[in-house]
Amino acid sequence: KRMSRIYISGPITGVENYREIFSKKQLELEKLGNEVVNPSLLYLVMPSSSTWQEYMDICIPLLKLCDKITMLKGYENSRGSCEELECALQNGIMLYD
Repeated sequence: KRMSRIYISGPITGVENYREIFSKKQLELEKLGNEVVNPSLLYLVMPSSSTWQEYMDICIPLLKLCDKITMLKGYENSRGSCEELECALQNGIMLYD
């Protein structure tokens, strides 16, 4: 049986140290033996002119590769995170605490 794949969802827009927050969560989850999808690393491959919607167009398919989603603090104030949570629930992706 393969390890769980967990998608990290949380606020990015307007959060100065979001990369640090996502990275800390990624390490924590990997230490527990999970595979992690960290969307805060997308800036490494996305063109600098990418829009919010273009990021979401990449995030949703990445989320669908996972069997769990974890929500970071403040996610309820993030439009993208709320969309990701909605998508996860519609696709049988479990909430990971």
